[in-house]
Amino acid sequence: MSIRGSICDLSKVTRDDFIYLAGLIDGDGCFFISKRTKLTKAGCTQYMLKLQIHCIDESHIDTLHAIYGGIKVIYKRKAPRRNLYGVEFTGNLLTHMCELLIPYLKLKKPNCHNMLRMRRTYNGTGGNIVVPDRILKIRDECFTVSRSLNTHKPYDIPPCCPSALRSEEIQVN
Repeated sequence: MSIRGSICDLSKVTRDDFIYLAGLIDGDGCFFISKRTKLTKAGCTQYMLKLQIHCIDESHIDTLHAIYGGIKVIYKRKAPRRNLYGVEFTGNLLTHMCELLIPYLKLKKPNCHNMLRMRRTYNGTGGNIVVPDRILKIRDECFTVSRSLNTHKPYDIPPCCPSALRSEEIQVN
């Protein structure tokens, strides 16, 4: 299990490891943003953000987990179906992984840019804080873009262009 606030231990990985992981993510990975149905006690919308990789080979997931960290998950299935194993990255580790993977991603590069835009709206202070409306608007836009990128029925949204965003637009302070 990863420690909250952790980042990737770069002493365990090489450039080739990130190239391999980017290919794996392009094929079987998912940058996932979901909106929770319950509001916080402060009345703000909650979102769940993660990068996830799942497969039926537990030893492969164990290797990924040992190298990159994250959280190992197991989805138990009824026979004759096999269990599904996964590794998921959240929080600061998610941000760090996105930053490291961007140069190597091909298909999921827009998803990764969108996730980084979403992650920049968080300042590390959790709990029942009031989030300004301008930040909630950015988060909702990122959620909509994520849904559009991850579905067969795209939403009617403008193309995501993270490079055009100004950094002061998304400061949380």
